[in-house]
Amino acid sequence: MKSRFFLAIDIGTSGCKVALVNSEGKIVRKIKETYEVFINGHKVEQSPEDWWLSTVKAIRKVMTGHDKKSVEAVCVAGQSPVVLPIGRDGKPLSRAILWMDRRAIKQADLISEVSGWKADPSEVIPKILWLRDNKPELYRRTAAFLQASDYINYRLTGRIVTDHYTALTSNYDIDRGEWPHYITELEINDLLPRVCKPGEIIGQISEEASKNLGLERDVKVVVGSIDAFTATLGSGLLSPRDACDITGTSTCLFVVTKRRVLDSKARILTVPHFIEGLNLSFGMISTSGALVDWLVKLMYHREKEPYKVLTEEAENSPPGSNGLVVIPHFAGSRTPSWDPDMRGLMAGLTLSHKRGDIARGIFEGCAFALKHVVNHLEKGGVLVGDIRAGGQGSTNTFWCKLKASITGRTYLILNEPDVTLLGCGILAMYATGYYKSLEEAMKSVVRVAGVVKPDKKLMKMYGEVYRTYLATYNWLVGRNRSSG
Repeated sequence: MKSRFFLAIDIGTSGCKVALVNSEGKIVRKIKETYEVFINGHKVEQSPEDWWLSTVKAIRKVMTGHDKKSVEAVCVAGQSPVVLPIGRDGKPLSRAILWMDRRAIKQADLISEVSGWKADPSEVIPKILWLRDNKPELYRRTAAFLQASDYINYRLTGRIVTDHYTALTSNYDIDRGEWPHYITELEINDLLPRVCKPGEIIGQISEEASKNLGLERDVKVVVGSIDAFTATLGSGLLSPRDACDITGTSTCLFVVTKRRVLDSKARILTVPHFIEGLNLSFGMISTSGALVDWLVKLMYHREKEPYKVLTEEAENSPPGSNGLVVIPHFAGSRTPSWDPDMRGLMAGLTLSHKRGDIARGIFEGCAFALKHVVNHLEKGGVLVGDIRAGGQGSTNTFWCKLKASITGRTYLILNEPDVTLLGCGILAMYATGYYKSLEEAMKSVVRVAGVVKPDKKLMKMYGEVYRTYLATYNWLVGRNRSSG
C-alpha cells in the first residue's frame, strides 16, 4: 500500500506555514512564506490575497518532487480573532482586521453591557460593529465575515464555514450550538459562517484550487481551528494538569482541567477540549515573539545571524538584566487585565545598559507575564503541571530555561516544535480514518524529546525580581485607569 500524506496549513501573523505530514504523523517537509503586517496606531491589518498567494507558493514548494496523488487531505489552522468582509462575489472588500487591532474599544464596551461578560476590542463582534458604525457602505455590501482559516477553506472549496472554536471569538455558544440572542438582535448572525466541528470533512478542493495548487481534485478539506487551539493537539494535552506554552508572535498557555471555570471578567478563559469530558483553561500574552522580532529589527538587523547573536548576548547579561524590568504588553494586554490601552515599559534603563540587557529583559518580561497567567489560573482552581513547549519560542533553549525557573515548572521540549502544523495533521488523519480517535492519534504522534527543570537558585532570585515586575505592572495598570 502506498504511503499517504496530508497537507497542514497555518495562516499565522508573520507568515503562512505549510507542512507535508506522513501517515505516521511525522512532518517530512515544511515551508514558510512571509507576508506584511500593516500597523497604524490601533489599526493592524493584512491582505487576504497575501494569505492565499503565500499558501499557493508554499504548497507548490513543499510538493516539489513529491507525488501529488499521494495527498489525501488538507487541514487549515489560522490566527484569530480576525475580521475579513467579503462581498456576494466572494471577493474581499478590504484588508483583514487582525487580532492585534484595538480600534473597537467603544463597541467592545457595548458588547460587555449586553452580554454580561468582559468583551475585548480584539474580538470579532466589536470589530464588525466598528465597520458598521464607521464604514456603513462597506458593511452594506458585505455578504459574510470570515476569519483567516475560513478564507483559505473558502478558496479551497468555495464553501463558507468555520469551526466552533474560531466561532467562539464571535461569541458562539459551543454548549448550545447557537449564537447568543444579542448577535441575532444585532442582525449579525446571518453574516457569520456555518459552524462545524474541527475534524469535519467539508468537501474536496475545487477545480480552480486544484489548478492553482497542482493537487488532485479528490483531496479532502478538513476543518481545522484557531492556530493556538490546534496546537494543543500537536502538544499532546490529554490529562488534567497537562499544560502547553505556545509561543510564536504571541503566547498562549493552555491547561487541561475537568472542571469548567467560569469568570465573567475573563481573567481565566475556559472552553471544551477537543476530547469530550475535558476542558481547556487558558491565558494569553499579546506580544512575546513579536518583541524579539521588534528588537532584531531595531538593534540586530546588521548581524548575519541576528537571533543567535541576540540570544547569546541575552545569556551573557546577568539574571535580572542589570536592574532592567520589561513589561511586555506592547500591543495592549490580554489576560488577566484585558486593557487595550496598556503599553509596554522598560523600567530602570541607564547609560550603562547594553542591547544584551534589553534582550534578556524582554525574555524575562515575557516569562514574568507567563508566571502572572499561571498564578491567576491556580488562584481560580486550575492546577498547572509540567509545561510542554511549542511554537517557534520552544526552539530557544535559553528562553525555555528562563521560563522554567521563573514559573517554577518543568518544561517539556517536544519532538516537533511546529505543534499547530502537527495538530492539523492529527485532525486530518483522524478525519480520514487513520486513527479511531484524537486520543489515539495524539498518543501515537506526540513525543517529549527533552526536559528542562527549574534552577532552584534562579527560582529564588527571580521570585524577588517578579515582585518588582508585578509592582511595576500594577503601577502601569493604575496609571492607565486614572488617565482613562
